[in-house]
Amino acid sequence: MSPNIPDVHKYSPPGHCNVQAVTIPSEMSAFCRMPLGYGPFPGPRQTTSGLPHHGWNEARSTTYSLIFKADKSHLSTFLPNEHFRIDTENGLAYASFALVHLENLPWLAGRGYNHFGFYIHDVVCKDGADEVRGKYLIVLFEDCADAITSGREELGYAKLWADLSAKYESTNMRLCLGWDGSVFGELSINGLRNNEGDVPDPAKVSFRPMQGILHYKYVPRTGSPGEADVQYPTFTPAPAEGTSRVLRTALSQTGHFGFKALSFAELPTLHHVAARLSELRPQGPVDCIVIEEVGVSDISSQRILRA
Repeated sequence: MSPNIPDVHKYSPPGHCNVQAVTIPSEMSAFCRMPLGYGPFPGPRQTTSGLPHHGWNEARSTTYSLIFKADKSHLSTFLPNEHFRIDTENGLAYASFALVHLENLPWLAGRGYNHFGFYIHDVVCKDGADEVRGKYLIVLFEDCADAITSGREELGYAKLWADLSAKYESTNMRLCLGWDGSVFGELSINGLRNNEGDVPDPAKVSFRPMQGILHYKYVPRTGSPGEADVQYPTFTPAPAEGTSRVLRTALSQTGHFGFKALSFAELPTLHHVAARLSELRPQGPVDCIVIEEVGVSDISSQRILRA
């Protein structure tokens, strides 16, 4: 073997087929995901060579956020355990829904997709002797299976699949969430007006400034119902300054969201999620913000918290 070629782990497929073994350099820092035996798994954070993608500075995103206040004690029931708490001064807390339309993604060879998330603001979680403050991601619906798999396994994002059918107009947006023809959720924003001045960041509309997005990663243990192979908080730091450039912002105070508690027959794998979301009741007016940007993060800065 040439001294310039690193030592490798080799995998040879079973049987007698004449298939060349796949090699992965032992010192390569790369994600491997099932199915194994094919080298590093390509995704948002790496190519098949285990290297980062180029071109994230040319990817585009348009975020439609609806921010509302709700009963703090009710929102707290969505948090996974005692490591997380909502830190506000009264009985109300901020929460938000956000639809993000992504385009020209390098890891999808220029394609894009949509995701729709439910966030609780002003959540704090221990990180060793410190505390981290952020939005807690309750659930993220996506219409791209490849993004769901990588996000759940590599990042600890609570991702689920849904059909995200959105209609965009110059001053309005309407989103329907569905599964196999059953519509269980809706978000609409109307009367958008372009904004020429500073626009509030949806991540910062809260009791105190936030540092990023909080999650809780959980993987069940095979053959042992109720036991976890993996469970710990993870954290998405806010993107570094200069990651994106804002092209357009728009504001509105006219928006609506609603969810239906459909039956098992209509929504066999998501009826329990839709039922909980249907309980949400906004308190007071809503704020709607649209931000169109060029430049997107690959979220490679994701880390585990020491709760």
